[in-house]
Amino acid sequence: MLFYLTTLNLARFLQEDAPDLGENPDRKTVAAVDAWKHSDFLCKNYILNGLDNALYKVYSPMVNAKALWESLERKYKTEDAGSKKFVVGKFLDFKMVDSKTVISQVQEFQLILHDIHAEGIVLGESFQVAVLIEKLPPTWKDFKNYLKHKRREMKLEDLIVRLRIKEERRRPVIIIKRPRQMCHNSAYRFLVHKSEVDNIHVNTIMETRNAHFFEDVFPYKVAQERSSLERTSMDQDPSQEEDEPRRSKRARTSTSFGPDFLTFLLENESRTYSKAMSSPEDPHWKEAVNSEIESIMQNHT
Repeated sequence: MLFYLTTLNLARFLQEDAPDLGENPDRKTVAAVDAWKHSDFLCKNYILNGLDNALYKVYSPMVNAKALWESLERKYKTEDAGSKKFVVGKFLDFKMVDSKTVISQVQEFQLILHDIHAEGIVLGESFQVAVLIEKLPPTWKDFKNYLKHKRREMKLEDLIVRLRIKEERRRPVIIIKRPRQMCHNSAYRFLVHKSEVDNIHVNTIMETRNAHFFEDVFPYKVAQERSSLERTSMDQDPSQEEDEPRRSKRARTSTSFGPDFLTFLLENESRTYSKAMSSPEDPHWKEAVNSEIESIMQNHT
């Protein structure tokens, strides 16, 4: 708004008081005062035109442009100072936790830095790097100490890249342990079953001499137990049939769908022809019977 008023040559009325006519004003003085009041009226209404309707009703009774401008400055400059203190407090209270990823929290920290810079507060890049290192979560204590003892100064972007690489390496890898002896030293060979690390692929073999085992994971054991469950035979004849429909004389071959194929027989399923024809699913049964008859006629069986 100030820039707009400056382009209109009205910015000076934000600081000038109304001129006094005096006791015996001449025609020139009266004309100058009238011109000033007209310009002040324009300046005041340009400002009011930029306000919200609710604020317009509040500030429209102001006498001149200077009084209106000072009232707005007192209100909103105080709010700006409060927002600056709020941003600084948010910057000081920011802490990283182990329950979130470090990179996501680094992005939150960058947003706070953006708000700090928007408020006109200047922070050196070395200071930003030192603060970010200090705010790393507790489980990153060793890496934090390593970064603190580095003599070479890093830029903020370089530090973020280092943190991203470090976090990628810290992602869990599910493995199946297989101990093995190598020469005279004990070594362990691992089959990677699941991996979230880019350079470690599934079904690859890893070998190391330093390993800490905290959990035995056997993902294929569940599949073997599941395959040993009882399965219902596909070609099992019904125990009781009242009205047996005509059967086809085609040679029937048993089909195996593998050990993981299960069939289920619902309790209310119709088991005889008469029950099937009287059930609510009568149209579906008739369609199946007609399809079977057409197949018999086409194959001449």
